[in-house]
Amino acid sequence: MKKLIAAMFIAISAGTFALAQETGNGAKIAAPNLPAYFDESAAGKVFAVPVDGTIEIRLAENPATGYMWSADKPDTRIFQIVSDEFVAAKGVRVFKLKCLRMGSAVLKFAYTRPWEENVNPAKTFHMKFEVVQF
Repeated sequence: MKKLIAAMFIAISAGTFALAQETGNGAKIAAPNLPAYFDESAAGKVFAVPVDGTIEIRLAENPATGYMWSADKPDTRIFQIVSDEFVAAKGVRVFKLKCLRMGSAVLKFAYTRPWEENVNPAKTFHMKFEVVQF
């Protein structure tokens, strides 16, 4: 008898959902088609991503203003920041994170001027990820 270990609805894009699951005998359902990267249009949404997968998040940034995006302490049990770089030609900050193990976590980012202390960010961005075995 197959035992359903995990089932969840996944927001793949605005209003589109898919079912991801693993059966009790270890049979795995194929991962949904995720975008190549996430941007501010994915704010506040929930996505399922595979263990050992890599997430790329691109956030528009204008260094002439002094503001830059920074990751707000991601759960290091679930995610590892692989890279954090500014791509001048596109005007975006690109974060790449490796999904280390199954779990649920919210990734938060803040758009601040690094030298300003005790000041609220000009913008914030967050997404929730369910890291699962596909």
